[in-house]
Parts: sequence; C-alpha cells; structure tokens
Amino acid sequence: MLMRSALPSAPVRAQSLALLDRHLAATIDLHGQVKHAQWNLRGPGVASVHEPLDKVAIALGHYSDLMAVQADMLGGTVQGTVQAAAARSFLAPYPLDRATAPTHAVAVVGAMEALAHSVRRAGAHAQGCGDKDTAALLDEVARGIERQIWTIGSLAAAAADHLLRSRTRAGGSTNGIRPDRPARRATDRPAALADAFATAAAEATP
Repeated sequence: MLMRSALPSAPVRAQSLALLDRHLAATIDLHGQVKHAQWNLRGPGVASVHEPLDKVAIALGHYSDLMAVQADMLGGTVQGTVQAAAARSFLAPYPLDRATAPTHAVAVVGAMEALAHSVRRAGAHAQGCGDKDTAALLDEVARGIERQIWTIGSLAAAAADHLLRSRTRAGGSTNGIRPDRPARRATDRPAALADAFATAAAEATP
C-alpha cells in the first residue's frame, strides 16, 4: 500500500524518480524475459516450471504497477513502453539459446537476482536521502523478488535432476555430470542452484 503524508523536497524527488525509472525499466525487461522462458520450455521438467514462471510474471507486473504509481505520486512521467524499457534496462540480454526447463530457470534466476540486488541498493539510497516511502516500496519489491527466486531456484534444481535421470535411463549423454548424485533438499539452495547451473552449462555446450 502506498501512503504519503508529505512530498519530499524537489532534489530528493528527482533522485527517487531516477531510481524508480531505472528499476521500472528493468522490471518490465525481466517480465519479458520470464515470458520468453515460459513460452520456450522444452523437455523433462516443463510442467513443474511453467506455472511458477507464470506466477513470477504476474508478480513482476504488480511490482511495475507499484513503482509506476509511486513515480506518478512524486510528479514524474512514467515511461512504461517495452521499447523505452529495453533502452534503459541494466539487465543482461536473455540467452536465447536456452531450451530445457533447467536452463531457462537458471537464466531467469540470474536475472532476478541481479534485479533484487539493485532494488535493495536503491531502497537503501532512497532511505538515506530521506524518502522513506519510496524506500519502503523498493524494499517490498526486493523482498517479493527474493521470495520468487527461492521458488524458481528450487524448481531449477529439481528439473535438472529430472533431466539428468531421464537421460541416464535412456542411455543418453549427461555431458560429464553425475546423474547418481544425491537429491538436494529444497532448503539446500546454494548446492541446489550449483547443480542446476552445472546442468545449464552442459546444455549450452554443443
């Protein structure tokens, strides 16, 4: 919920608007990356990743709305077209060679982590400038993205395990990754993501 008792000074508003504009552009960009991943999922593990990616896209749309409304309340003009967002987004281009569920999930997690980290820093900057409302909003957005990262990261690891075990049963190549490694617990996020990233790297190798 957006609440404001008084507008900050003009210099503070200018800084907050710059932060909101920068991160709105990246959030719109990330929304497009997530939909691209969802539309191009292939192979084992698709069912487990498709719906969660859709939920991430919906959440990103909500965060975009929050930042746009806040920018409007500060007297700014929101530039929310895809073309404008693409020109200003700081996120790395999405790797279009991804095909399987684990590789897409890992690519999405990487982009989400970059955005969450930057939003966190932006919130701290707004707080330091004295705009507590914008700081609270950005903190809310960062927390929401971080919760989504946990979900998609765990699914990436599960999809990677599924893919490798399916290839082993079929006698296919696992590109040197051990298919008999123990399954990761959902709470073992660093190790689970390491597995998923290893699978993604192998998938990207000709």
